[in-house]
Amino acid sequence: MGLSPGTSVTEFPLGTVHGVQHVADAPAAQAQADLTTAYHDAAGRTPTTNLTSPGNIGGMALAPGVCRASSSTEPHRHRHP
Repeated sequence: MGLSPGTSVTEFPLGTVHGVQHVADAPAAQAQADLTTAYHDAAGRTPTTNLTSPGNIGGMALAPGVCRASSSTEPHRHRHP
């Protein structure tokens, strides 16, 4: 788990972290920079597929490329009792 920018992880007692927490350190800052680069790269690409009424996209087979949704999407979620 990583946090950047920021200095403390709050409201996370509900989960368990197995591994290292990177809080305001070099790996967290690099991950934030990489995420920003990836976001701008994806946002600058021309869509190859338009999902006109996406809704729940769970189980859909999408062709390679960039998909644009005209409204919000949500993944299919399995609920456990």
